[in-house]
Amino acid sequence: MSQLSDESIKYLEETDLSYRKKLGQYFTPKSIKDVALSKIELFEDCYVLENSCGSGEFIQSILDIEPTARIDGYDIDAALVKICQEKFPTCNIYQQNYLEMDHDPVYDFVIGNPPYFQYLKRDMSDTIRKKFDSILKGRPNIYSLFIKASIDALKDNGKLVFVVPLSMNNGDHFSKLRDYIIEKCDIECLEQFGDDEFKDAEQSVQIIVLRRLCPGQKNNGKYIFKQGEIQIITTEAQK
Repeated sequence: MSQLSDESIKYLEETDLSYRKKLGQYFTPKSIKDVALSKIELFEDCYVLENSCGSGEFIQSILDIEPTARIDGYDIDAALVKICQEKFPTCNIYQQNYLEMDHDPVYDFVIGNPPYFQYLKRDMSDTIRKKFDSILKGRPNIYSLFIKASIDALKDNGKLVFVVPLSMNNGDHFSKLRDYIIEKCDIECLEQFGDDEFKDAEQSVQIIVLRRLCPGQKNNGKYIFKQGEIQIITTEAQK
């Protein structure tokens, strides 16, 4: 069985690699999707956000598991939005930059594989720079902004399931993001993979599952190592 849908394979074949890398487009293979979605329990009529939906790899897997899921999908690429609109007529698919939007806490799940590329402040719109200033440090990567936006979009006890690089775990540029994650969420799962999972990408990745804390709750400390004011995320925190 192919690791990607026919639509994804066709898009990859017809779209220039430099364009895809510029937008951080790396489609999620079935092997990783299956593991990621096994970490949560989708339920009838759950409200799901896929804020960088690409060709709909995760949307297909979500609907295969829970056909009644209500899904909102966003992407900036017109060709990918058209693919998803045609393939998933019951879903709400929009050509829009989710980072520019207001992020209200309405979703049960945010699931996906956000784009990865260095995203400097000088390249951001005023709206995005102001919205995410609290987590920006050094030379940030765009996926860190998607993590914050997604946390902000979750209901209390809602869950984020993302496939992201390992750099967020201990890199200094991500220290403010880690502080925000620890303030707002418990880390429920951290599972790492090698650098050969994605076509045209040399990037080790992980599945991270976050649960949005309820008012008054504090992070349970799982996967967190702290020394002084520095907090890192690691599978070896106890060690």
